[in-house]
Amino acid sequence: MALAKAVTFTGLCQAGEDGIQRPGDPRLEGSPYLEEASPFGWPLSPNDWTFLKQEEWSERYMVCGGELQSPMDIATSGSCVMNGGQDDGLISDASDYGTVGKGTVHLSSYMRSASVKGDFGSLYLKDTEGHTVQYTAHEVHLSTDSWHTLDGQSRVAELMIFHKPKDHRDMLKDGVVVSVLFEHNESADNAIFSYMGFPQGHEELEVDEDATWPTLTEQLNLKEAVKEATAGASYMYQGSVPVPPCSETVKYLVLGKALHVHPAQTEKLRKALACFAGGYKKRLPVPNPPYNCRNVLKNSMQVDGHHQDRTCKEAHESGTWYRAAACWDYGASAAHRAQCVKSPIDLDASLAAGSSGRDSEASLQFVMKAVNNVTVQATNYTLDALPNSFGVRAGMPNFGSVIVSGRNFLLHKLSVKPISSHSYEGKHHVAEIQVEGIMDGDGLRKLAEISGVHSGRHADTHRRLSTEGAQAGTQEYHRLILSFPLEAGADNSLLDQLGLPVAKYRDLIAHGKKYTVEHVDLQAGLHQAMSGNWFWYRGGMTVPGCPDWGVRWIVFEKPLPISMAQLNYLDLKVSGMDSTRLDGPKLDAAAYKATVFLKNLPPLAVDKHTTCIDEEWNYDNPSCWAEKFPLCSEGQRQSPIQIHRSHIKTVGKDNFLAACSWRPVANLHVVNFGKGLAVPGDQLGYITMIGEDGFPQFWQVAQLQLKMPSEHFIDGHAYAAELQVVHRNQQTVTQNVNSEKSFPFVTTSFFFEIGDRESTLLKQLFLPGILEPETYRVIPLSLDLMRHLGPALDGGAGLPGKSSRNSRNLSPDGAKVQAG
Repeated sequence: MALAKAVTFTGLCQAGEDGIQRPGDPRLEGSPYLEEASPFGWPLSPNDWTFLKQEEWSERYMVCGGELQSPMDIATSGSCVMNGGQDDGLISDASDYGTVGKGTVHLSSYMRSASVKGDFGSLYLKDTEGHTVQYTAHEVHLSTDSWHTLDGQSRVAELMIFHKPKDHRDMLKDGVVVSVLFEHNESADNAIFSYMGFPQGHEELEVDEDATWPTLTEQLNLKEAVKEATAGASYMYQGSVPVPPCSETVKYLVLGKALHVHPAQTEKLRKALACFAGGYKKRLPVPNPPYNCRNVLKNSMQVDGHHQDRTCKEAHESGTWYRAAACWDYGASAAHRAQCVKSPIDLDASLAAGSSGRDSEASLQFVMKAVNNVTVQATNYTLDALPNSFGVRAGMPNFGSVIVSGRNFLLHKLSVKPISSHSYEGKHHVAEIQVEGIMDGDGLRKLAEISGVHSGRHADTHRRLSTEGAQAGTQEYHRLILSFPLEAGADNSLLDQLGLPVAKYRDLIAHGKKYTVEHVDLQAGLHQAMSGNWFWYRGGMTVPGCPDWGVRWIVFEKPLPISMAQLNYLDLKVSGMDSTRLDGPKLDAAAYKATVFLKNLPPLAVDKHTTCIDEEWNYDNPSCWAEKFPLCSEGQRQSPIQIHRSHIKTVGKDNFLAACSWRPVANLHVVNFGKGLAVPGDQLGYITMIGEDGFPQFWQVAQLQLKMPSEHFIDGHAYAAELQVVHRNQQTVTQNVNSEKSFPFVTTSFFFEIGDRESTLLKQLFLPGILEPETYRVIPLSLDLMRHLGPALDGGAGLPGKSSRNSRNLSPDGAKVQAG
């Protein structure tokens, strides 16, 4: 309900002499965020700080202790002031302010100001190369007393005119503030104050419960209102947002000549701020002593680029750089940035590449399953949830998987981040859910890291995966991340499953302690967003890190809800503002269309490179095989395939065990041939199958090949390993090896799952262990395939190109084995 209040605000609230409201301060104790959007561009405002304890700001917001903070005491002469080479009146010539009509005044407890949004005109400055840069004035903030001081003297009020680059949505990356100061004059009736609801007279004002009201006068001619101030000198310096997170991204032009205002007008503003904004006292100006000058340019139009390096240098020296995304890449070379700073980006459907004619839906499959027993813990930047059970069969716990162009990514971590890393047509959302998948095979390495055993690089090579480097750490993981924006609204059911907001978890989250929740269902929590548009692009991490393979992103467009109660449980070590990288890659229209795809997968979506290069075939770029081997894309019976048991049309009664005549052989070689493990040997026996003519045909074992994880899928699931027993056709005893008579080959595949005991077969192949490429080891004991694989051979059914059957029982050594 609207409340009618006189502009004097008499009796509405009681403020102390320091201008701090008691009680009625709108801040929510212990809550990191206010729903009030930041005027600098964030969708929220930081809340866990107070003007009474400014010395503590840097404990929470590292940049608040930076080298170029605002507001500042401006010396109008002396060694800290440099002449910009222009005359007084520069801002009058550089500005093209206009007239705005009726608007809405908002009292901000974040800025402790009265503000109005509108199109106030433009300001034209010069970049370091002399090019004209247009900044649009989109918002004004009025407060008493002044933020800045001149020669150590405060003024009775200050108007900040906020400008953003014309082609930017906000001031997050680059902003200019023109500051106009005021001094008292008993005969004045300032038009700016009157427009915003603070006239000299006794007019009454309708103030809404959310501390807003319509402007009092019909219009404001800003150019005319500030004409006297812009005709004087201006003082430019590199500064910051004057409240947390104190980002050092703002240039200030403080005008030296003050405008006149009646004392009654500033008194009305002061009482309004005390009543509705928690007070009027603001951050104290930072001194600028001559012995440690920050340059102030008098009458200059030139604006430099980013000016955070001084603070970031200090942060790297002190080890606190991780607390501000602006400092993550400080000192990085251009080559490093090109390789590593690829995310986040702005998502814009109008600029993305559309359909390429490929069936992207068939190349992209989501297999999400509800899981029980999930560990939740806060990190520096996100609240993370890690499953302790298996959504799908795999070498590590997971929430399910995503299959992209035949490659299987295990969804092993769910993260919730305040403030979205990605922006959407220039707009950040209040939060973001990220679900990280790592390529199956990487999961075996991750499991090995946890258990202290290294699986070796030879265990990760097949048509869907290869890994370069003998020590594959987190930077070598092949990552796919699903991103879901969140907007302020109702409770989110998925976050509710993570314990948001449950009172007993609040302190655990704030102190980075682990807790366990019983049940998490990604499919139920995310399906609404997954039914809408999505973007695909290859980028990098949105936190510190530079994986060689990069990151493949699927970013969904439709936001899901999150309540402010849930959002304010994300009380992390680093705020959402400070953990959001703003200096992502700059993409022109052509580069954007070549990088970002709308509901569409590019041909080399999960290959290492974006284009095919002239090199020997490898598993990094299987999409390029067809350039040298056209049959790889033209063939109608390529392998591997995904087998759906419900699609099998014929089920025979043949017993495959009876077809096998394998025998034990000693002194075989286990060879790492650079693309996987193989055991060559033509003495291992043969299989017998009935040919089309009704007579038996013989296939002799040529070699064994081990793939980790499996190449084939069964009903959308990959397995921890696949052993392929490759046989060549044996038409005559005297035929040459791999002659025309040796074809077709028959390969029998066996799947392995993670079990309670070691597989004696894999142990004979020296797993776990490391075998360097182009080397081999000798198996001293006899390798007996019938003993190891016999229990999985009791029956079978054939498919063209591969032998296949459903899951069977345990092998003699207790490792789970399946024949496929």
